[in-house]
Formats: sequence, structure tokens, C-alpha cells
Amino acid sequence: MVEPEDIEVVASETKPPPLLAVCRQIRQEAISILYNENVFHFIFRGCDGSLVIAWARHFKHYSHVDREKRSVSHEHRGRPNWANLVKWARGLYDVDAYFEKLLAHDEYYDEWEAVIASVHGVLWDAAGEKTEVKATWQEVEKILQHLHLAVRVMDSRWA
Repeated sequence: MVEPEDIEVVASETKPPPLLAVCRQIRQEAISILYNENVFHFIFRGCDGSLVIAWARHFKHYSHVDREKRSVSHEHRGRPNWANLVKWARGLYDVDAYFEKLLAHDEYYDEWEAVIASVHGVLWDAAGEKTEVKATWQEVEKILQHLHLAVRVMDSRWA
């Protein structure tokens, strides 16, 4: 259940390994080992976060897995794509999944990561972590539109 290398998350792997389907007892005892002891690696192509959304939906079924121990890594490939980034944000908003560990650090490796982290921060704040009231998607979308204006000025590829 524990892999020596990061587990690259691909569309076919949003479900647990077949061993966990053997019986309920094995699944209950092993699922936390799988998700707490491994690092899951996402590759974002053109800011397409659909795989992360599928993974988030899958994870909602395993609420007993410790969110603080769950680890992910990520990399970005392709061209910046604001429309894809907004779809990704909407998907995470809809499933109430704000992978705080996905981009939870103060130093960013590149401009993409800084932009994605900013969008992620908007989602985190919108979730009501500080105010206990979740913002509507329309409110979030309005903030993202303002952010998009600034991002386009810094890098025209985000147009």
C-alpha cells in the first residue's frame, strides 16, 4: 500500500486499488495507509484541473482519512489557460474541496504556480474558513474576474 515514489494520479486511478475492494474490513484498515502514507503527484496540462476534481469527489467518500497527513505534489505543463483554471476552481468549489496542501507554501516556483495559488486562496477564503459563511459562486467568479485582469497585464498568455 505504501509506494517508494510519488504516485502519479491519472484518470484511471481515481478509484482505490483492487485490493481495497476485497472486503469492508480490509478497506477500512488499509485506506488510511494508502492515502496518508503516499504522495500523490498531479500534472496539470493547460491548467486542466479535471483530474483533481475527480480525485476530490472520490475523496469525499473517505472522510475518515486524515486530511492533514494527505500529501500531494504537482507540476504544470502546456500553456496557461484561464478558462480551464476557472473550470477547475468551479469544480473544487462545487465539491467543497480546497486542497490546502496542494499550494500551501509561501514560495512559488513559477508564475503559473503563483496565479494558481491566488485562485486557490480565493476559493479557500470563499469557503468561509474565517467567516463561517460560504460565498456564492457568483461572488467568487467576480473576484476571479478582477484577478484575471491583473494576471493578463502581467502575462498576455493568460488572456
